[in-house]
Amino acid sequence: VGGKVLNEIFRMLSLGGEKLKLPTIRLVDPNEIGEITLYKAGSRSKYPGSIQVKIDNIWVGRIEELPLIDSAQFVKSFGCPSWVEKALLHFASDPVKVAAEYGKLTGRCCFCGRGLDDERSTAAGYGPVCAKHYGLPWKEIK
Repeated sequence: VGGKVLNEIFRMLSLGGEKLKLPTIRLVDPNEIGEITLYKAGSRSKYPGSIQVKIDNIWVGRIEELPLIDSAQFVKSFGCPSWVEKALLHFASDPVKVAAEYGKLTGRCCFCGRGLDDERSTAAGYGPVCAKHYGLPWKEIK
């Protein structure tokens, strides 16, 4: 599963990596149990540069970049729940909407994990600092 849409996750984590040591994206499906965490694998990883996908700190797969065809694919582990693929594609196709859903559901930023302390941040799902780090709108959000 993948395609060009998953490249958006690489783009966002690369932007976040310009200012942050370990940029992270957190996702949750309101109908499922568990939180998905996405982060780029380091140089010592078996798959350096890939995006690691974990549910509640249990590895369930990785997203690999396919630069020759300007695409990416999700390689899931045996036993990875099917809803994870849907959540990844949902986020990649509309990160602003999914971040807002995460913030409203959890009260935390989907990037840094900190509690959101004002209405604007809770509505967005992230604060102004994470908006800047990950290249997302902030001024337009009301």
